[in-house]
Amino acid sequence: MDEKIAIVHHYLVSLRGGEKVLKALYEVYPNATLFTLFANTKTTSRFGRKPNTSWLQGLFRFMPSHKILLPFFPLAAENLDLQDFDIVITSDASFVKGIITRPDSLHICYCHSPPRYVWDMEQEYLNSSPLVVHPILRVLSHYLRLADFAAAQRVDFFVANSNYTAARIRKFYR
Repeated sequence: MDEKIAIVHHYLVSLRGGEKVLKALYEVYPNATLFTLFANTKTTSRFGRKPNTSWLQGLFRFMPSHKILLPFFPLAAENLDLQDFDIVITSDASFVKGIITRPDSLHICYCHSPPRYVWDMEQEYLNSSPLVVHPILRVLSHYLRLADFAAAQRVDFFVANSNYTAARIRKFYR
């Protein structure tokens, strides 16, 4: 019996380092099904296949910046339907590691980095924001830290590309 594989990437709005990893995963698993929270067609056309997107896709079309959708990432990840897959590989620097799989599925997370803006660099991000929004951002960061830690507990195995990232995974996710 062939195992059904899904690859889940946080979002596809540009081609940067994480998307290069995603392309490499597709070279290894060419028959895998792609999922993402949202995507633009310019970026997805370079992958040669259309991804399955979350309900955030409908909102993404109307947003001036995808960053506005950040508070909804954890909920959108949990709502991706991955019940048909035996192996799920998440390519994540955000919150898609919070997907919900079947109890007998294998969930491997290639973690590019725990989200810096809620863990070790929160203050730097706050310093670059207007003072008036600091209280809102602090509450949001707290909520996102809790969601990210809970999401990390759903992963069976983490993969990191460096000792530095592996140390951050150990520190923040235990």
